[in-house]
Amino acid sequence: MTRKPKRLSIIAAGAGFLVVATALTFYALGQKDQGGITESSFDPSGEFVADSVLAKYDKTYMPKEVADGLKAKGVW
Repeated sequence: MTRKPKRLSIIAAGAGFLVVATALTFYALGQKDQGGITESSFDPSGEFVADSVLAKYDKTYMPKEVADGLKAKGVW
């Protein structure tokens, strides 16, 4: 194989890798199951400890306290 076809095959393989990586990234971002973010670490015994948890809810979620308050006022 001469230099030019070898160079083109390397470029094509790199482009193919980038296309696959981009497709997997967009697929992962589109999933609705990625439900939370944690700030966490492992303690010295190896146990996973979360300092704070940011949960992701859908647009219809309402905390029970808020729903009860709206029902008590007759708004909902």
